Amino acid sequence: MGKKGITKTELVWPGKYQEGGTPSATSRAQLSLSLRECFTRNRKREASQQQWHNKLIWGDNLLVMHTLLEEFAGKVDLIYIDPPFATGEDFIFSSPIGDGESEESQLQPVIQEKAYHDTWGRGLSAYLSMLWQRLPLLRALLSDTGSIYVHLGWEVSGYVQLLMNEIFGENCRQNIIIYNYGKFHHSKERWKRDFDVILFYSKNPTTWTFNHDAVLDEYRERTEIRFGKVDEAGKRYKIVKGRRVYRQEGVTPSSVWRLSHLQMNAVESLGYPTQKTEGLLTKIIAASSHPGDLIADFFCGSGTTLAVAENLGRRWIGCDVGRFAIHTTRKRLLSLADCASFDVLDLGEDERQVWLSTTFGAGEKICSGRELSAYRAFVLQLYGAQPIGGLAYLHGKKSGAMVRIGTVGAPVTRVEIEEAIGECLKLKQSKLHVLGWEWEVSVDTLRDPEGETRGVKIHFIQIPREVMERQAREKGEVQFLPLASLMVEVEIQRDDSHAIPLAKVALKDFSIPQGTLFSRRFRAQIKRWSDYIDYWAVDWDFQDDTFTPRWVTYRTRKDRTLALTSVPHRYDRAGTYRVLVKVVDIFGSETSREIKVNV
Repeated sequence: MGKKGITKTELVWPGKYQEGGTPSATSRAQLSLSLRECFTRNRKREASQQQWHNKLIWGDNLLVMHTLLEEFAGKVDLIYIDPPFATGEDFIFSSPIGDGESEESQLQPVIQEKAYHDTWGRGLSAYLSMLWQRLPLLRALLSDTGSIYVHLGWEVSGYVQLLMNEIFGENCRQNIIIYNYGKFHHSKERWKRDFDVILFYSKNPTTWTFNHDAVLDEYRERTEIRFGKVDEAGKRYKIVKGRRVYRQEGVTPSSVWRLSHLQMNAVESLGYPTQKTEGLLTKIIAASSHPGDLIADFFCGSGTTLAVAENLGRRWIGCDVGRFAIHTTRKRLLSLADCASFDVLDLGEDERQVWLSTTFGAGEKICSGRELSAYRAFVLQLYGAQPIGGLAYLHGKKSGAMVRIGTVGAPVTRVEIEEAIGECLKLKQSKLHVLGWEWEVSVDTLRDPEGETRGVKIHFIQIPREVMERQAREKGEVQFLPLASLMVEVEIQRDDSHAIPLAKVALKDFSIPQGTLFSRRFRAQIKRWSDYIDYWAVDWDFQDDTFTPRWVTYRTRKDRTLALTSVPHRYDRAGTYRVLVKVVDIFGSETSREIKVNV
């Protein structure tokens, strides 16, 4: 019973309300997005869009949407989301190893990594709670004439429709679309389960964008036969009672869409699980937006929505929590012939601070020794190390190696590593594992070719984002990968025609300390060090902690070759420049190396 005796129908599940009937609390954190990469592509198109850069964001979309509200509330013209369907399954991203040049390399197995969990923990209730927290934010981001398409499995579509009615209003429900994708699921016990459901809602009950003529269905063959005559302008018609009756351009669009399921051998297939076809997104974006409109997808996966938005001349914002999703999307966008400028962003330390405050009750920042100890003990346990006390710079021990845990709020620095090395020497310990979330670009130079510094063998270990994900922790899937070692050279080429010489970068070596992380069978398949590399890029003038790739190369599923030397680059003027090289390996991890160049 609501105010003044008004009742409403709603879906209620365990966890929707706290005791006393108040809604469960959701995060209201206002964070800041950190610019990690800036891809400047089509300058002419960029100028026409008033210096707008599209945005690809890595992080929890709940926190990302809260952060975007300040700038983008009421400004997004179309949202498409394809959230996990709550099947309880885990979906794997697979990619080949090596360059595929020889018959032997073509037989190499693929690397398989978890793309995402299609579950939110405690069954359907947790799934509904996840959507219930996000749907109001999605509505707040939409413009007054905006629309949202929510792509769902048939199993959960009925529940989600009730949530959409509650948050958007029944009078804003425009269509329930049946997406028949033609993938057969034979059964002798029931009808085939060969469709998804797409819920189409508008922000405003009376005004929304729908371009009817842009998505007309084709006529059936028998209709073409009936309109068998063609006039001098090429228009088809038939004769009815002695007069011409012209055929319309197409049939009014149906809410039953029969579109092919993506085949693994299709040109657009990227090997990403549950990837949707460009034909599906083209239909949605063409119908419900105009060129220049802002499109958003907060479960962007392999980036189909963003790629189609690019091709149709729309601006876009994409977000995903998976590192393989971000990397796959980045390569996909770079493969487009006319891709506009875009930025890669994340919530950085702000996201980790929110996780820290909710997990250890630390408030906005870690201040107390108790909270620091709880955080370090938590990471040490996940890493399989034992905590130790009474030391200034070392926090644990694992298999004969001392362990230092980096803070969530800053990159691991050369200074703190040198302090940890000094403490190891005092304790006569010859092995050190340094765990960090982020790293100073100069950290790798501390290691000599044998991986030692002052007689201490050092392993740099990446703390993965999955540490913050309850599902990954509960399933034992938090994997601490060693930080790779990258060797590069910058070659200066001089010629008589220019005073300022050319510079080019060559990769010389890339190694990942293997230890027990990789099986013997996997190690046997790595024929050369470059097999570990999937992508690399060069910023010829690195400044202000923002990586601006000016030259990029990467492997695709169709072309496995990889250049190991960049094209030559000529600077505009003489001087000293910071050249930053970034490598993304087959596990989705990034490694950078900075070199100062005098030209």
